[in-house]
Amino acid sequence: MPDVAGQAFAQEAAGENGEFDFIAVNDLHFTDERLCTPWFAKAFAAMRASAPKAEFVIVSGDLTSENTDMEFGGINRCFPS
Repeated sequence: MPDVAGQAFAQEAAGENGEFDFIAVNDLHFTDERLCTPWFAKAFAAMRASAPKAEFVIVSGDLTSENTDMEFGGINRCFPS
């Protein structure tokens, strides 16, 4: 049994060489539907291009600036499916 939560999954995901790719981003601060939506589309496309084999994305920090429904809805729609 692994000592650390998630360690078994990480070992399973690591594949044959014991490595895996992931993306880490922080403090996205979605603020405006009109300005942020196209910017995040470009940013997420660049992330996929830079790490095409990434198995997951870690998002830490603030997703929004003012915690409004518009901001949370906007950033949610920006995340790729």
